[in-house]
Amino acid sequence: RTPMFSPQQYQLIDFGDGEKLERFGDETLIRRPSPAADLVPRVGSVDWDQAITFDRTVGWNIAVDQFECQVEHRGIRFNLATTPTGQVGIFPEQVANWDWILDHPRDLSGMKAINLFGYTGGTTMALAQRGVQVTHVDAASSVVAWARENAKLAGLGEAPIRWITEDAIRFLIREIKRGNRYDIVVADPPSFGRGPKKEVWKIQRDLGELIGLLDQLCDHRCQLAILSCHTLDFSSDDLARMVRSRFSLKKMVGEELELSIETNETSPRSLPWRGSDSLDHRRRDSILKP
Repeated sequence: RTPMFSPQQYQLIDFGDGEKLERFGDETLIRRPSPAADLVPRVGSVDWDQAITFDRTVGWNIAVDQFECQVEHRGIRFNLATTPTGQVGIFPEQVANWDWILDHPRDLSGMKAINLFGYTGGTTMALAQRGVQVTHVDAASSVVAWARENAKLAGLGEAPIRWITEDAIRFLIREIKRGNRYDIVVADPPSFGRGPKKEVWKIQRDLGELIGLLDQLCDHRCQLAILSCHTLDFSSDDLARMVRSRFSLKKMVGEELELSIETNETSPRSLPWRGSDSLDHRRRDSILKP
């Protein structure tokens, strides 16, 4: 089964007709649009009308300060809040990548990692738990501040995490020129975004350049890489091909998976989050496996 939060922390209750119904914490129900649920019907018996609701046209049906919730997964902690874009500060599908890091058989302590489009810090916290020195990069200063608070909540306030508010491409170019190199690279780019200086990110146009820059940033020392996205135009196979064609380490061991969330039912249904590729890069003569 797909790795998931404990039911006391998070549950996907139902989905269909272009929406999903989730429970955060003990009792908070949230109803939001979900493109992956466009072509399937709802099957649950829960009253959707009892949920806090986000509509792309009118926004939330509650005031911003009416929603307060915290959730936790294996020591990774989040303060949740409603945002104007309909997000609440966590992508539960990413739990598979956090578990992949937390359960990895290699000793990661002392390695250097960069986490691009780091959002509210789930992957950063997982890496920091393993003793990794993390550079967390996001274009929104408010989101970087949110991630820092989450890290403090998780007891990682003194962990070796460098918090950067910057456009991802611009920051990578500067790091390469400075000669900084990393053992672990993580990127979870959006379909579209803007940097702090109005830089425009378009995944169809810019993803190839991003991967090429990450390869230069590693300079043949890359040990682990995770690339994921939630863009319907990219499947896990698409991402895997791009990584394998653009990373200079041609011999690599990896896993391609479609990130998803499952309902907590006797016969669980899966709601995909389109596009993820988790790759563990190293020489094939290593005795370790991902």
